Amino acid sequence: MGGAIYRNPLVAIRELVQNAVDACSYRDALSKLHEPYLRPDMENRITIQYEESGHANGCPVLRVTDTGTGMDKWVIERWFLKVGRSFYSSTEFARDRQEFRKKAVDFAPVSEFGIGFLSCFLLADRVEVETAMWEPVRGDTRKRHLEIDGPTRLIRIRETPNEGISRFRGTRITLHLSRGRRKVAKDSSEGPPNWHEVQRYLRKTCLAVPYRLNLEHTLGGSTTIETIDPIPLRVEFPPPYSEKAIHIPISNEELGIVGEVAFVPAPYSKRLQKEMMQESPTSVSESERNSSDSFLLRGGFNVGSVPGIPYIYDGFSGGVVSLEWKASENRRYLATDLGRTGIVRHNEIGSNVAQMWVRFLIDHRAELPPGCLLDMRIGYELTRREILSLDNYVWLDNYDLLELYDFARTGWQLYLSQSSKGADLLGDWESGNDIAILCPSEIYLYGWMLNLILPRIVANRNMDNRGNFYLPAPVRDWRRVLQSRTGFASAPARWPRLANYVGSVSSILYSNWGSRQSPPNTRYADRLTSFTNEELQQLTGLFDRLLTDRYYQRPCQLSTQDAELLDRALSAVGDLEITSVYGSHRLDTFAKKPI
Repeated sequence: MGGAIYRNPLVAIRELVQNAVDACSYRDALSKLHEPYLRPDMENRITIQYEESGHANGCPVLRVTDTGTGMDKWVIERWFLKVGRSFYSSTEFARDRQEFRKKAVDFAPVSEFGIGFLSCFLLADRVEVETAMWEPVRGDTRKRHLEIDGPTRLIRIRETPNEGISRFRGTRITLHLSRGRRKVAKDSSEGPPNWHEVQRYLRKTCLAVPYRLNLEHTLGGSTTIETIDPIPLRVEFPPPYSEKAIHIPISNEELGIVGEVAFVPAPYSKRLQKEMMQESPTSVSESERNSSDSFLLRGGFNVGSVPGIPYIYDGFSGGVVSLEWKASENRRYLATDLGRTGIVRHNEIGSNVAQMWVRFLIDHRAELPPGCLLDMRIGYELTRREILSLDNYVWLDNYDLLELYDFARTGWQLYLSQSSKGADLLGDWESGNDIAILCPSEIYLYGWMLNLILPRIVANRNMDNRGNFYLPAPVRDWRRVLQSRTGFASAPARWPRLANYVGSVSSILYSNWGSRQSPPNTRYADRLTSFTNEELQQLTGLFDRLLTDRYYQRPCQLSTQDAELLDRALSAVGDLEITSVYGSHRLDTFAKKPI
């Protein structure tokens, strides 16, 4: 069962630390009910020990010890030994939370499913549990020692007296490690993880837990002690990139997210990389965090990358966002999958994160450095359809289209200037000069926005034999047209379904020299009137497949729907040519030969 839920055996350590954090948080909340001014110790509560075996064939031992609430017989029998049952879902805990809320000491548990302890057997066949209640709320102070030889085997329980000031309080889990190392090569070991792997996993996963984690590594009678402290909710870039970074706050109380995203504008990062390359072909960073790291935190634990952050090709961007629970209806953290490696509302979070940083840039557009939007995309972690859905951007209707154009043009202008040798092509085009200007690419943020704005002031696009789109001069008074219009998302403008083919492709039905589908030639609009916009899009995709498969000398596999669509196209435009990087052929050469 554990292997089906968890892909990485080391998640067992995370599960144990999560349980320890919850136990300590629960104990602190109970303490504050009676001592409101108590300041709990946050530094000496959770210890992770790794003890190397003193024997050649012995197994190392991993211990996770906490000074939390601990467990008595009632908790062990009713909750701990019941797979799929969590005390934090009980009516007893719900009653305590009502009291916590009255005294403003409430907390939300990170672990919820009641299956986390099973993950221990991904690393060990033998597990020991020592536990005793911090306060004997049911009059039970005894210490219990559980020995478990497997997830389906008998459990031995020993009870011992546990009295006095120095009595044992809390829980200690001991794993006799026997497996769990990932194979990196055919001849690599499948034994237990070593200390370096455990430590690296903890530092990658336990990023902002509320308690310091004390790490102890014992080898040959000598113990090395280290700590893991919570990181700030701030994106870090190594110098000199940090000096040019733009930091954008992220906060949505209703959804329960707080943190920031940040990026280094592409012109700065590229220039700095060239300067650093001239000094040295390699560089060393003292920080363990990568310059493009992104962390989505739930209860301080890393549950993946932040969706919807800026992505800059060959550049630097990152995000640190924490999931909060106080504003949620059930006062719980957002739900995860069973393996706690992803958030159920991942796309919703991504859309909100993207909205916040895009809105920030629009509102501060006058202060942005030149080329801030160059090479910038939205949502590297999500598909373009998910993150750029216009339903998620109705808030852009609060801006008139000229405001959005002035924002997006900064990226377009710098892109054009890179090949214009100092000429202001965009300025000349905006002035109505009779020049054709390269249409912005939709893969970038500024291009995506402009391609939903420009159709309002430009009749159509011209396409050359390399699949490049060029725009003729805009209509007169185009600024007034944009300033008087809103509805970017609710009433988006679209390019015509056909494009003007110019030059050597002017008589071609369909030409595609890029990585995306091109629209057919407007010259043949009267012969394509029977096809809907959706059918034309399907048809151009079919053209690409036909040309590609013929180039590789293999038959093109058609569905019944594809075959019917192709038959209609053959009747309407079969005598015309279609072309791509894979060749050029008349469409009727793809007709099915009679048997």
